[in-house]
Amino acid sequence: MADNRAILLLQTGDVPSGVMTGWGVPNFDRMFMDAMDATDCNGCTARVIHAQKERLPEDAAQYAGIIVTGSPPMVSDREPRSE
Repeated sequence: MADNRAILLLQTGDVPSGVMTGWGVPNFDRMFMDAMDATDCNGCTARVIHAQKERLPEDAAQYAGIIVTGSPPMVSDREPRSE
């Protein structure tokens, strides 16, 4: 059964390390979590899963919603993971 306050944040990649350290830009998960904290989500909670490093949940229906971050690779790069 879905917890109507649980959100899955699916991180699909990482901000390039030079951008994070040189410009102080946070990684994608932090960007989205900060944006969620700035909105009124009525006490929602979020679970972050890094799609390239962690196993995806078998049942997405347990979440009220899923947010998918961006990543540096472009779909036109035709990497195996995006095909």
